[in-house]
Amino acid sequence: MTARAATKIALHVFKHTVRSLGLTIQLKERGKMNIVKLSIMIAVVASIAACSNAPSESDAKKVVQSMLGDCSHISLERFEKTNGTPIGERGYKVDVAYSVKLTPVPEIRQMLSPELAAAYARVKNAEPGAIPEWYAIQKPIEDALKSKLAMECPNMDLSFYKRFIGSEDDLSKFAQDYVKEFSGTIPMIKTDNGWQAAQ
Repeated sequence: MTARAATKIALHVFKHTVRSLGLTIQLKERGKMNIVKLSIMIAVVASIAACSNAPSESDAKKVVQSMLGDCSHISLERFEKTNGTPIGERGYKVDVAYSVKLTPVPEIRQMLSPELAAAYARVKNAEPGAIPEWYAIQKPIEDALKSKLAMECPNMDLSFYKRFIGSEDDLSKFAQDYVKEFSGTIPMIKTDNGWQAAQ
């Protein structure tokens, strides 16, 4: 195959790729067009095509939203896709940052006495005997909160639940709207129905 024939084929491939992306680019065919420049242009177009095929912020947000299980006490307040890395032909790792708000559960709010906050403050100050005292007050409230959320939010992902309510948290903060920041990586895979969380 001559260099001229190779150039014409490369031009045809390039134009076809550009049209498939909905772009309008006009090229003038020249017999001595630099094949190296053509290769670079085609690589750029291929790169754009790959980016357009990545999961969107909306796709990743749906995954996190599904972890919340449509719970009336928990809502997704902020969501941002911060980065992404392709894995093979159909996989993608999406880096995200988001915040989640927990609205007080009325029955639990009534249990959050001033004594709990005071006991936690003594723990933070490393006062002798503070931890057993605080634990004795906090443990029944923690169990009640987990039980209540498990009952009212049966579809909430257990792993997310454990990250949201830690055993060492000061539960008195749940007496009012509480917002917690999260960040992490979501593995996703492209299916016939679009991008979904990888199992």
